Parts: sequence; C-alpha cells; structure tokens
Amino acid sequence: MVVGLAIREPLVTVIPRLMPQKLPDWQMQLEVWRLVVFLLVIIRFYLGSALYFAEVYGQTDAARSCGKRSYFVDFLGSLLQFLLFFAWAITVAQHDRYKGEISYFTVILWAILLYDNVWYCASLFGDTKDAIRPRRDINNLTLILCLLTCVGARLAGRDQVFAEHLMFFPALFFSVKDLRGMLGRYEQLAPRVNAAGGG
Repeated sequence: MVVGLAIREPLVTVIPRLMPQKLPDWQMQLEVWRLVVFLLVIIRFYLGSALYFAEVYGQTDAARSCGKRSYFVDFLGSLLQFLLFFAWAITVAQHDRYKGEISYFTVILWAILLYDNVWYCASLFGDTKDAIRPRRDINNLTLILCLLTCVGARLAGRDQVFAEHLMFFPALFFSVKDLRGMLGRYEQLAPRVNAAGGG
C-alpha cells in the first residue's frame, strides 16, 4: 500500500502539469527526469524486497538453510525504507534546495541509497546479512558515483540543476542493470517457489 501511494503521488502531480505544455520549461524537464528516476528506483527496490523475502522466508532451499533470521527486523526495515520512498515521492515536484544547493529530492535519494547500511547493521547478528550485502554494495556504489558526478559538475562551474541532471545517470544505469539481474533471479526462483507451494 505504501508503495502504491508513493508511486501515485508524483504521477498525479507531474503528469497533469506536463500535458498542457508544448515545450516544458526547465522545472518541468527536471520533474520529468525525477519522475523517471523515482519510478525506476522504486520498482528496483520493490522487486529487490520481494526477492529478498522470497529467498529468505519463502519455500526454497536457500530459505530453509538461512538459519537465524528475524522477520520483525526485516519487515520493519522494509517498511521504513518504503516510508522513505513516500517522502521522496513528495519532493519530485518541489524545487526548494537545502541551503540553496542540494534539492530535497537528491537528499532523500541519498538517504534511500544509504539505508541498506542501516538494515545490514540491524541484521549483523543473524544470517540474513549475506542476503542484504549485495544490495547494500550496489546502493553504496550508486551513491558514490552520484556524489562524484554531482560534486564534479559543481567544481566544473555548472549550476545545481545541471549537477542534479548529471547525477541521474548513475542512478538510472545501476537501476536498469540491477533490474535486469533481479529479473533473471526471479525467473530462476519462481518455478522453485511454485513447486514448493504446490502452485
């Protein structure tokens, strides 16, 4: 439900404002780019969360051999992460900037990319940390490249809007790359889950 509300928020904000315009101004262009980034990242995280719960708690050999795990920690971790997505959704059409430099859209994107480090630390005493580690690593790499492109653009004398646009490319690249990998994992996992569940 949280994911659905998060996806709905920018769609009902950006799309109606885009329709009457023939040539969108820079703010609308930025909002469209933000919407694309938001949708790809939330789909990536949603699918990643679904795969994580299927692999750790589903009816598979990997889930049965997982050992010590805490559904409460994982459920709470996932819920808090998607609440961050809802906050992020609200910023798609906002153009305020923290101290006039970094948009709130960017700040929350960075928080979302960092969040798996918190989830990983909360799972250190269980056996699920190995399932969280690959997601954490790709999100950390995405964050580092986003920061480097943003800072690099500002050091090169470009404005904040250009820096934000440039930062979208690592986020989009790793989202598409990760989605392709997860779809492959899902295709491998689905028959085993269906067979184990009798479906």
